[in-house]
Amino acid sequence: MTPLTTAPNPSARAGIIEHLKTLLLDRLELADTGLTREQITDDHLLLDATGLGLDSVEALDLIVGCEKLFGLSVGQINKAFIETTCHSLGTLADYVERATGKTRP
Repeated sequence: MTPLTTAPNPSARAGIIEHLKTLLLDRLELADTGLTREQITDDHLLLDATGLGLDSVEALDLIVGCEKLFGLSVGQINKAFIETTCHSLGTLADYVERATGKTRP
């Protein structure tokens, strides 16, 4: 996956969501399981078994992917950070918005 030369338009939450879906499908290879972009919603649970059921290594890989893609520096990553930030696709998008210093209007 090629890193973005610039972060997506931060006021366009849909753009962030689409980039996160790409990370899930390509970086974590969830497309290989038959999951499609259309099946992933903003409130899709990432860690819970009723959602994608990502384990801690996959969640960490997703966060590292966000760092590279959006030019973030997450710093210390612990269990509580992963559980809060990676609760759902929407909570991860919220984090990206805050971490890039740009929130929705």
